[in-house]
Amino acid sequence: MSIYKNLKKIIFVLIPIYIFIIALSTGYPLFETNDDVYLMDVLSGNITGEPYAVTSYFHVFLGFIISSLYRLAYFPWFPIFIIACNLLGQMVIYAGLYDLLQKKNVHAGIKIFMLIFMLPISSYLCFLPSYTTSATLIGVVSIYLLYKDKRALSLVCLALATAIRMQSGFVVCGFWGLSYIYLHFLKSKKITWDFFIKGLLVIALVIGVYASDELIKAQIEPKGYREFRTEQSNYNDFAKKQLSD
Repeated sequence: MSIYKNLKKIIFVLIPIYIFIIALSTGYPLFETNDDVYLMDVLSGNITGEPYAVTSYFHVFLGFIISSLYRLAYFPWFPIFIIACNLLGQMVIYAGLYDLLQKKNVHAGIKIFMLIFMLPISSYLCFLPSYTTSATLIGVVSIYLLYKDKRALSLVCLALATAIRMQSGFVVCGFWGLSYIYLHFLKSKKITWDFFIKGLLVIALVIGVYASDELIKAQIEPKGYREFRTEQSNYNDFAKKQLSD
């Protein structure tokens, strides 16, 4: 019986994969924002002439890893990374949703609402991925791991979310902190130095990820941003001209 239950959960958790396959069959996914295209073009070398690690948005460390992969083989590494983060985050959400659906004390209407609510969101995320939503979803994974008492992995995911998109990392850090406080008082009503120190270390981690990126970019200017915006402007002008003709 447990094998059957686990199989049901696996099938349910893989719903984002099914939607993503449908997206692929219809000519999607497409990046939601121009910023994603800029990141891909700079990291792959489409604008700069060769793969380049420093961009206006991504953390330099991530940029170095992905641009290095582009140097080894010209393969869509950036889209693969963004989509992998996207799907992983969604699968974690569906795992939590599955556990909610199994609870008998939750009203059936709430269960149906949550399922109907998630399906269009998953479709949107799979058809129009972006680095911002991927960062947020990795942040969701971080909070999920915190609730599963896997704090080391949780902090790794929190740092990764911040590295993908700084603003998303700061927002996720707020929710992570609230979850941390809730879990602490769920187990113990006492406020200890250990509680404060661990909380401050998490804040220091997020600020450290942000500060390290800013320090490096103060020395090495991101390339390709101005060129990308110029190309985009020229393309938009051309498109408008074509429409007016």
